[in-house]
Amino acid sequence: MKAYVSLGQDAVVRADDVVAVLDIRTLRSSPLNGPLLDRLEGAGGGAAGPCRSVVVTRTRAVACSLSVEAVRRRLETLGRGTAAPGLR
Repeated sequence: MKAYVSLGQDAVVRADDVVAVLDIRTLRSSPLNGPLLDRLEGAGGGAAGPCRSVVVTRTRAVACSLSVEAVRRRLETLGRGTAAPGLR
């Protein structure tokens, strides 16, 4: 059975496809991430309101208004959470 996780505001991704959930502050701290952030902003990204995280899947990156912790909890609820020990 395929499980999907809601990222809020019509953004939904397949839970099995999630590769990483990144804090937007970490991404913005390095100029090397500029092209990714520009692409997310240009495509609308998916976030309505302030972007707090970026969910990276096998095929795309989605800007998300949820925190990294909130996305992690949603994935764990579905039994798909494989969070690093520091995030638990």
